[in-house]
Amino acid sequence: MGFHSYVAAVADRSLPMHRRRGAMASVVHRYSPLGFHATWSYLHTLGDLRKDEAALEYALDRLLTSRRALLADTAAFAAKRRVEKAQHRRRPQPDDLRYIGGIRWAGPDGHAVMFREAGIRFAAHRATPFPDMPQSDRALFGYVVATVENSVSAYLERDGDLDSTDWHKLHSKSAHLEDATRLFGYPRYDASAFRYFLELQWLAALVLNDHQASYGGLAYRPPWEHRSPEG
Repeated sequence: MGFHSYVAAVADRSLPMHRRRGAMASVVHRYSPLGFHATWSYLHTLGDLRKDEAALEYALDRLLTSRRALLADTAAFAAKRRVEKAQHRRRPQPDDLRYIGGIRWAGPDGHAVMFREAGIRFAAHRATPFPDMPQSDRALFGYVVATVENSVSAYLERDGDLDSTDWHKLHSKSAHLEDATRLFGYPRYDASAFRYFLELQWLAALVLNDHQASYGGLAYRPPWEHRSPEG
């Protein structure tokens, strides 16, 4: 079965609830903007998906609204790239790639969903010890981690309203997190350090992609983004 077949099964009121919920899990396997477990966890905050028919249908509606918004963003981005290529601008902007292809809940629920997920991921990060590494690496990446932590903490404390200083710090240090992920994946092959920085990289991207938050007026809002109120 494909995506739309599973969507139809979720919406089919003639089916028993356990089959409809199972179909919903299959829908999330095929569209999980925050990853399967995080997306599934959020949808379960909308009601009892095991027993409540209205909650299950509402969860499906919110997920499909997000998917429609992402498809609209992707189409607009593709149109922008065609124009840029005609102008011999062959390489897309890194911010565009992070926004269109990274961890993000598109659509009108975006801020609420991503803010919740950022809080969960930040708590998990704080509970994870800094990985063992040479002192020279610890000095460099320890500063990067502390800067990212401060910016994310400010984002959470202010309901997503970062000032320009914190926004720019988070944006600049996200590139260093990518460097760390590459370094500890290859040539170091340090699984614990790789996972530590990858998780933090995803958290930073999640906050940066929360386009509905203020960021002191410096939010990254793609100029090619056009969206109706419902995505």
